[in-house]
Amino acid sequence: MKTLQVDPRNIGDGIELLEAELRRLRVSKKHLPTSILASEELMVKLAANAAAACLIQMSVSSWLGEIHVSLSCAGRRIVMPDASPAAALESLVNGEAADEAEEDMIRDILLRSMRDRIRFRYKNNRNIFVLTVEKSKYQSLWLTLGAFALAIVFAVFVRWIIPAAWVSGLSECLLSPVKTMFLNSLKMVTAPVVFFSIVSCIAGLGNMSELGKIGGKVMGLYMLTTWIAIGVGIGLSFLLQPGSPDLLANAAAAKFTAKTVDISIIDTITAIVPANFVEPFVKSDMLQIIFLAVFCGLRSAGSANIPDRCRIFLRPATRFSCK
Repeated sequence: MKTLQVDPRNIGDGIELLEAELRRLRVSKKHLPTSILASEELMVKLAANAAAACLIQMSVSSWLGEIHVSLSCAGRRIVMPDASPAAALESLVNGEAADEAEEDMIRDILLRSMRDRIRFRYKNNRNIFVLTVEKSKYQSLWLTLGAFALAIVFAVFVRWIIPAAWVSGLSECLLSPVKTMFLNSLKMVTAPVVFFSIVSCIAGLGNMSELGKIGGKVMGLYMLTTWIAIGVGIGLSFLLQPGSPDLLANAAAAKFTAKTVDISIIDTITAIVPANFVEPFVKSDMLQIIFLAVFCGLRSAGSANIPDRCRIFLRPATRFSCK
């Protein structure tokens, strides 16, 4: 992280230093102009509310591919605009704002349009802005791999350093409950995420003919990846031959009680349609959840295509026609 000090009376020098630093970090041409413009406007706001003889602290940080610009300065609290960019722009076009306020309104419109990339807080009498210049596509991947590596290191440390009695107590009192809560939380959010994702995607389609094309591509990709996974699994099992021969001998000597279960194709197809709306979410039955999501998505997309002049609340017996 590189930290710089900028004189509020000479913001241009700070912008030049910031541009040089962002170019050194190889920020894309798509995000570089908007980030510099937003940083300049944020510095102007900080300078307008800065305390006497206070310098603007500017720091540029890069972590796992994400680049952030932090700007802070002591002074009175900055009041962020409440109006939406569209409302502010409308008042500006209609000439409702005073001449001296037009520049501030333009600045607020710009910052409000980038509000998803700007974070603001007021702490210890300092106004602090954090601007996200560029987001990393692979940050989640690196964090996941890092978590795997830390888990392996921790497991080796626990296995070889800590006594066995302590390991058993640690597993029963801490690791197992945390594991159970984590898996339950994943099961809790899986069904709603799948349902609402499918509903929103289908409802957002402008043409229902696109649904068939997308569905065919998804099914083809699903079947392809399934066959690839099966082939990799079978190939690795023949190549590595995991397991122990003793397991086969023990399995042959053991007595198993077999239970015959009749599963027909008709029953499988019939079970796709749930008896009620809540049961699939309670049982986490993904096939039934997908059916409900597709049904609700088609219903929403169908109602969205009804002309506006036909959107009236009708009793069941009411007749109407659309021309």
